[in-house]
Amino acid sequence: MRIVPQKVIRTYCTAACSLQTCLSRNTFNPEKCDDYLRKLYQCCLDIQRDANAQSTACPAKPVIEHWFKTHNTETQEQQ
Repeated sequence: MRIVPQKVIRTYCTAACSLQTCLSRNTFNPEKCDDYLRKLYQCCLDIQRDANAQSTACPAKPVIEHWFKTHNTETQEQQ
């Protein structure tokens, strides 16, 4: 397993914080935060693909891919 580059970690942290802020503001409408979740999940895929790393903060790759599929959203990897 390789070390995750700092740029990827910063991107992940930004995505996670943005999602948390959105969820706090939209307690009863979490679907309004789908764009933030998409960005976070894309970052998780980037970490798994580019750095060949795993994170306890990211769901398993099949979970992320299922989310993209059920939300009619393609990952950057699929485009």
